[in-house]
Amino acid sequence: MLKRIITSVVAVIILLPILWFSDTYIFPAALALVTCISLYEMFSCLGFKTKHAVTFPAYVIGAAIPFVIKLYGNNVIAALCAIMILYLLYLMMIAVIGHSKHSIKDISMCYLTVVYIICGFSSIQFLRGRSNSIYLLIFIGAWITDIFAYFTGVFFGKHKLCEAVSPKKTIEGSIGGTLFCALAFVAFGFITLNKGSAIWKYAVLAGLGLIISVVSQIGDLSMSLIKRHYGIKDFGKIFPGHGGMLDRFDSIIAVSSILFILISTLNSFNINIF
Repeated sequence: MLKRIITSVVAVIILLPILWFSDTYIFPAALALVTCISLYEMFSCLGFKTKHAVTFPAYVIGAAIPFVIKLYGNNVIAALCAIMILYLLYLMMIAVIGHSKHSIKDISMCYLTVVYIICGFSSIQFLRGRSNSIYLLIFIGAWITDIFAYFTGVFFGKHKLCEAVSPKKTIEGSIGGTLFCALAFVAFGFITLNKGSAIWKYAVLAGLGLIISVVSQIGDLSMSLIKRHYGIKDFGKIFPGHGGMLDRFDSIIAVSSILFILISTLNSFNINIF
């Protein structure tokens, strides 16, 4: 426990200046680094670590996209979709040429996780470009859910949530994490919104908090399922007591993508919270 606490404190100390300078190129540089480390951990899990024909393009795409988004914003969404389709075609070609070495099942899992990881971290940069504060809801949603699901589960947990995937998680913990996440989103609104803001904005934030908390837990459980399927305890060892980059950012990857979609959908209907 002490090791986990020390690691968490050190991680926060590193994270805070990155968030403080999020309007500079320090932020996309940090996202590019985290993306590439996460891809490396996933490739190691899937058995693709040394298969450079598969992994190298993913590293290039994952490292470049945060900077491209920083420069051009939402204007590059179509181009990024095209890039991911081209990467799919490339992997299909690899599967055909090297069918004796790479099964279509392994190639498909590789592509699925690469897109998931890259889109997740890219969504953080997309949301940062939209406002100075809304992207913080990604971290608030994931971490508040995680923290309060844990403590609610410890004190009140009796019924297992998904024992085969994550034996320690409980239904009570899940509900507690969800409710506290909604409250945290509303509290964030009170801090950041202008005084006298319409009450509907707080209602929307509460609804977003409920959705994001559920998504956060799904992201966590889905990564746990992958680890169990491939017989590993952690994706890496970069964070002593916590595991790898993916072990710490599993919820954030899921939350960022869905929050970006939700905020974009609301804005398309001229519903602007911030």
